[in-house]
Amino acid sequence: MATGHDAERDAITAAIQRLLDGRPTQSTGALTTLQLAAEAGVERWVLTHKYVDLKEEFVRRKSEANGIPPAYQHRHARAIDAEAAAQALREDNDRLRERVAIYAQVSQHPGRG
Repeated sequence: MATGHDAERDAITAAIQRLLDGRPTQSTGALTTLQLAAEAGVERWVLTHKYVDLKEEFVRRKSEANGIPPAYQHRHARAIDAEAAAQALREDNDRLRERVAIYAQVSQHPGRG
């Protein structure tokens, strides 16, 4: 027969897995102790004082995932790639603006170039 202690541990363990899988049911899905407590349906102090081992497991597993649920890691990677591409485009745009400015000066003063 399951005790209240076992039920809380089971709820926290299941909540850890849901958060790390990116499928929260009772929280925002953020990988924080506060949201883990909300997801598990327990008070935060239960994690920080009663089930420290589960809180530490959550922190360790979150760290292994770089704070990003595995279900969203591919999106994070795509966002990083998109930001790099956008930066390259900004740099190209800056170079082209400089050239246009030079060409505009040369075309306005054709005898000086």
